[in-house]
Amino acid sequence: MLCVTTLITLALLPDAKVSPFMSLLDQLPCAVVVTNEAGLLLDVNAALLALAGGGRQDRIGRWIDELLPPASRIFLQTHIWPTLLRDGHISEIHLQVNGLDRNRVPVLLSSRRGEFQGAPAFFWSFVSTYQRHRFEAELIEQRNLAESAGLALGESQRFMRAITDAIPSKVAYWGKDLRCRFANYAYAQWYGRQPHELVGMALEELLGERIFQSDEEYAQAALKGQVQHFERAITNLDGSTRYMLAHYMPDFVGSDVLGFFVNISDVTELKKTQLALEEAQRKG
Repeated sequence: MLCVTTLITLALLPDAKVSPFMSLLDQLPCAVVVTNEAGLLLDVNAALLALAGGGRQDRIGRWIDELLPPASRIFLQTHIWPTLLRDGHISEIHLQVNGLDRNRVPVLLSSRRGEFQGAPAFFWSFVSTYQRHRFEAELIEQRNLAESAGLALGESQRFMRAITDAIPSKVAYWGKDLRCRFANYAYAQWYGRQPHELVGMALEELLGERIFQSDEEYAQAALKGQVQHFERAITNLDGSTRYMLAHYMPDFVGSDVLGFFVNISDVTELKKTQLALEEAQRKG
């Protein structure tokens, strides 16, 4: 991303001083941290402190893992670090950051290897995607409200479907009875089905008894108002395996939870990279 590239370019300038460098860090609109190759924080900018809280001196010397909630921390260790150490860069990875007041803020993470104060380092940027996630959730909510009230005419239905199907994320909505109310095209294709086939289907029927038993606790927790994040492996019809990072977000109306939104990211390629690295290490 632009802010990471700019930082690395400046850090590599032979006459760059720490003070101007840090001044530039604080003027960037995205949250930025600098770590050594082990993940220890060497510096942070003002946008990061505004996002995650604390003071600069409180953050420096601590681990980057501490900025992340458990699910994102696991993803960092199992997927992001192996890719960074192999390729030297990674771009636009969906994660969450521990924000102020214990809020979890969705972000796009990018990182690149560079040099900081004469030593190897990694530069990380965290761009908040809260507004985009809220926009996606509002699209689904508005579509369901229109259908339930009988206000969605043929053209408006077609238009709303076109918008939600254009969203690259796998998006669905499940009611309190654990039956599907909505699924976009990407979500339905993940399970080898068409969107209309999922509407009204029970979650257990879609997932199968074995996977449902593993995932039911996350669904029930979401219906109690608790945001859920977890990783899951799914076997395709051809016997191959895909890996997903799932987010279950409760749908509140006042203090009541009417259902939950589902947002799934395919992390198969990152997982394959991790497994390949582990296999290479075992053989080495």
